[in-house]
Amino acid sequence: MTRIKKAHQHVYEQLRGRIASGALPNGARLPSEAELAGQFGVSRGTMREALRALEMQHLVHTTRGVGGGNVVTTPTVAQVTGDIGANIMMLWEADDLALEEFLEVRGLLEVYAARQSAKRRTPEQLDAMRRALSAEPPSDGTAERISLSADFHMAVLAGACNSLLTLQAAPIYMVLKQRMSREPLNDAFGCQLHDEHRDIYDAIRDQDSARAARLMRAHLNWQVTIYRRIWSDPPAGASGASGPPAL
Repeated sequence: MTRIKKAHQHVYEQLRGRIASGALPNGARLPSEAELAGQFGVSRGTMREALRALEMQHLVHTTRGVGGGNVVTTPTVAQVTGDIGANIMMLWEADDLALEEFLEVRGLLEVYAARQSAKRRTPEQLDAMRRALSAEPPSDGTAERISLSADFHMAVLAGACNSLLTLQAAPIYMVLKQRMSREPLNDAFGCQLHDEHRDIYDAIRDQDSARAARLMRAHLNWQVTIYRRIWSDPPAGASGASGPPAL
């Protein structure tokens, strides 16, 4: 049995097609809701639903008030990464994803990213890695350490010069980062994190792809034990919690 699409779906698909083809370029201001409804021969309520669907996909930005309206936008890698990360987080919180799945996929993607980054990184991307390191005092608190670690890993992903790779790897890393940042981590952890990042940076700077991949794999393998310990322990401050992990 053929499923009949609702009116707002037809309108949404037509507008989405025009945005994808470039007929409606980024920054283009759409006619008013009433004008669009007239053009498509639908009610304003139907038009509003279609625009809401486009806005949810970051294809239209709607502003209210005087001078407001609907403006075409094109989604960025950061926006899509954020959306994917939020959905992955929901799956993890619902126990539909296991820690081992996160770690396995992260290893596959980030080791490859380190190898490619050594071959492809631009001077600007290499500088972004260096800045993450130079701002990474090992004695900082847990939140600062994990935030700076994220900056470094995101810079390595960017250095691979493959947006699809970033779209897959970044959300997985960000979910793991959010969980780790909830736990107190001692100075020994911070020192080793910094030293291993420095070694990976040196390999990427020297364009030694095999060494960069090998060091990233060792770095991630070291963290596997830490992640497993954190996931198995109650959250910090919870009843029965045993305190900071002895890293």
